[in-house]
Formats: sequence, C-alpha cells, structure tokens
Amino acid sequence: MVNGIWYTRYREVREVRVNKAESKAFQWLRENGYANIVFRRRATPDFLTSAGRFEVKRLYGHKVVFREMQMRAMQPADVVLVFDDEHVVPVATFRWSERMGLDARIQVHVATEVKVVQVAEESYRRLTVLKLAWRLPSYDEVIMALTEPHRGEELKALNVQVRLD
Repeated sequence: MVNGIWYTRYREVREVRVNKAESKAFQWLRENGYANIVFRRRATPDFLTSAGRFEVKRLYGHKVVFREMQMRAMQPADVVLVFDDEHVVPVATFRWSERMGLDARIQVHVATEVKVVQVAEESYRRLTVLKLAWRLPSYDEVIMALTEPHRGEELKALNVQVRLD
C-alpha cells in the first residue's frame, strides 16, 4: 500500500479501506519478500501470495477471534499473522493446522455471535475518551466496562470518573 493505494499482482490500482492489522500485514509480507500479493477484503484468508495464504488477526488481550465461516474457509497450510497495537511485526505466526498447539499466551476463540455496531461520530469520540481515561486496550473493553456491572465496580474502586455531556 502506498498512500492508501493497494497494488495487486494484476497491476490494478485501487483504493481499499483496511484495518491497522491488515495494513501492517501487507507491509510485513512485502518486506519479507512475498510476491504477487493479493488482498481480499471480504474473504478468508485475507492475503494470497505466490508462496501461500495468510489470514490476519488482531490480538484482543490473549485471544485471536475467528468467526465460524472463517474457520470453515481456513486450510491446514494457511498461515495466521497476529498483530497487536504496538508492533509493526506479527507478535505470533502459526499454521492453521498448529492452532491447538499454541502456547498459553494466545488462545484461538470461536465467535459464534459476532455483531457489528455502528456509532455516530460523537459516540466514537466519547468512547475514545473513555478508552484513554481508563487505559483500556480496545473499544471492546470499554463497552464491556460500561455494560458489565462488576467492571463498573472495579472502575469505581479506582476513582475513575468521566462525565460525557
């Protein structure tokens, strides 16, 4: 990707919206000599190269989340690249066939009920303020803190008060 433009093996130039992990993965694949990189926005795995197939995942705490349809689309030789927010290189890589033998630091989690929530720009700004104030690693954690009673008690114990008017 150069300035928001992705180049495919067919020399097509298209502007594509990608998340941070996908952008990091594309750069990592290029820097590690993979050729003919094709990004598939709405398909599993995310990247096809002349050397193999790569699925990109973001690390949520200690979990890597797959939807059921993604699990069915994965093949044993597919490589999963796991990125966190701080690093530009994968924090873990593993073949799909090796997912059960991962060390305890990373767990493969199957999300059976993944929902997408759209929020207004102002709500996004407020969630960002909470994420920073509470020093939480993700928006998922912010939403859990807001909706789970025991998390609210933990935050009260820390004297965290944020007023959103």
